Amino acid sequence: MKQWGAEIAHLEGLCRFLLPLSYTELQVTAHHGPVIILIASQHLCSAIIVPMLGEPHDVRFPHHSHASGEAQE
Repeated sequence: MKQWGAEIAHLEGLCRFLLPLSYTELQVTAHHGPVIILIASQHLCSAIIVPMLGEPHDVRFPHHSHASGEAQE
């Protein structure tokens, strides 16, 4: 996959093929409302909220994890 991805990235207009958006691009995307990125692992769940202006906000969900699938008591 790396090989064909690299080949596509060399095509005109596709230099960022399969790369994530930059923070600036995420802020532009947040023009009509914040971009929310959910992060779930077996250890924790959290979200990163990207506003149109300013710094991102980290929100932790301490009673949830990907492994549990529901609230832990």
